[in-house]
Amino acid sequence: MLGLELKGAAVAVQGFGNVGSWAAILSHEWGMKVIGVSDVSGGLYNPEGLNIPAIAAYVQKHPKRIIEGYTEPGAEPISNSALLELPVVVLFPAALENVITADNAGRIKAKIVAELANGPTTPRPTRSCTRTASM
Repeated sequence: MLGLELKGAAVAVQGFGNVGSWAAILSHEWGMKVIGVSDVSGGLYNPEGLNIPAIAAYVQKHPKRIIEGYTEPGAEPISNSALLELPVVVLFPAALENVITADNAGRIKAKIVAELANGPTTPRPTRSCTRTASM
């Protein structure tokens, strides 16, 4: 429909809980390159792609089930707000409400915003984003 090749496409996932972690795992399994993930404790970014199976295993073993403390070569910290603005093909807002707002909608570079959280986008940015991305 959009004419986008998803194999190798860059993906960012805001939220690494039940929904977001599966979005990252499945994206990775389908050959997409997950370059950013975040949760309540912070986030990780690697333009070459993150080791999603290793992150998921780490989070499963962490007492608080969070990313905090995980490290891998090439990965650097990223804030939740910066993750939303990464140059990706697919962005999965999968955690909080109202993370895409009138203030940051113009900086969202994703071609596809696949909303997995309850109300991650407020009404005004939705109109703005649909001009440049598919939601």
